[in-house]
Amino acid sequence: MSSHVKNEQLYPLFHLLSLHHQKKKSMAGLPDFPEELQKTLERLDHHRFEREPAAENAIKQERVKEIVGHLNSCENCQIMVYEDGPTSKRLLSKEEVAAASDEEEERIRKLKQKFFISVGYSVPSLIGGRMLYQTYLGKKPKTAAENQIKAVNQAKFAMDPLLIGAGALILVAAWGLVQCWEIANEVWLDWSKAKEAVPFIGKAWAEKGRKAKEDEGRSKS
Repeated sequence: MSSHVKNEQLYPLFHLLSLHHQKKKSMAGLPDFPEELQKTLERLDHHRFEREPAAENAIKQERVKEIVGHLNSCENCQIMVYEDGPTSKRLLSKEEVAAASDEEEERIRKLKQKFFISVGYSVPSLIGGRMLYQTYLGKKPKTAAENQIKAVNQAKFAMDPLLIGAGALILVAAWGLVQCWEIANEVWLDWSKAKEAVPFIGKAWAEKGRKAKEDEGRSKS
């Protein structure tokens, strides 16, 4: 086996090194750590590497010893381990990938269901609020004399029930439409092309958005 470190070995490597560094699961016979590796382990976020790698991605302690010894003579592996290792992510097994895919499909199904429920109450609420408001505006205005008498006899003016109902329905409609937009933006709308069209920063912006979605999916799984 080549001593060079592969990208998929970074998480399993740091998982075992983290356990060793914290004296939770020591490895006997390890070569002396290079100074930079020791510094990396001292500033490592050990919480990131608590979870064991999937069985198909795990490496043995003998491989860890081989890599540690190899770091003294390979600059390319040093760069990979010291720069990419502390931020490496746990790779999922085939079973975990399948389970995560099923969970994501179920999540999307529920979001679509929620979308149509939100449409079902927000659109009628918007129409109903508009109709109540039009009814309120269409009421015959009272005479100035009547208004003056009421102003004297009442400490506070009571709001018209039609106006209260219209406001309540419009608030319900606004809430539902916001939910519809958020769901549509996540499930159906793809802004990558629009982002890519932005001069200078478009491609980087679109790529950053794709990676953020991928990372979010991994963290949920």
